[in-house]
Amino acid sequence: YSDSSILLLVMGIILLTKFANMNGPKKYIVYLLLGSNLPIEIYENNSRVIVQPSDILRFVREEIARRFEIIDTSDLMETRPFGLFDDEDTNKVGNFFNQIVVVRTDFSPIKCLDVFQSLELKWGRIRDKQKLKNGENKKIEKIYKSRSIDIDILSVFRLNDKSPYLKEVKRNTPRLQLPHPQIESRPFVKKLLSQLTPIENINL
Repeated sequence: YSDSSILLLVMGIILLTKFANMNGPKKYIVYLLLGSNLPIEIYENNSRVIVQPSDILRFVREEIARRFEIIDTSDLMETRPFGLFDDEDTNKVGNFFNQIVVVRTDFSPIKCLDVFQSLELKWGRIRDKQKLKNGENKKIEKIYKSRSIDIDILSVFRLNDKSPYLKEVKRNTPRLQLPHPQIESRPFVKKLLSQLTPIENINL
């Protein structure tokens, strides 16, 4: 072989490797919890339309499908509100509709968070407020309120290039904690997770 033939062969191998990696499995498997208990108003064809919580989840799920590859979903489950609801009579707060959606993506966990928070904003979510408990520099208490949409990242798994197994991603930052610290305290989350394909059986 001439030097030019060998060079072309090497370049071809490099390109094939590059495109193979581009078409290979995406890096992350992300478990999302969707929740809604507050209808919203939208205007469609100059008409006022009330969108109910179960329909909000359907529309949000469709938007997620445009940005991510959905590989599994749980059933839709109706549950009583969880936690403290500020300025609201808990007995009068509407039930939540919840669903877990599993997606595959190349987006990093923090990029995923940015996308999901933009979706929340689009669908009328007002971020939870925080207040100081017992004065300044004391424990900060999270105040839960009814919401049109809540998208929580429950857990993230990363594909390891050197292993056929997925590795769970752990984070502990002000913006993102992985796995979600309240998974164990929410029985309905465990029920929804039990409906999904076990992580070790997901086809990569």
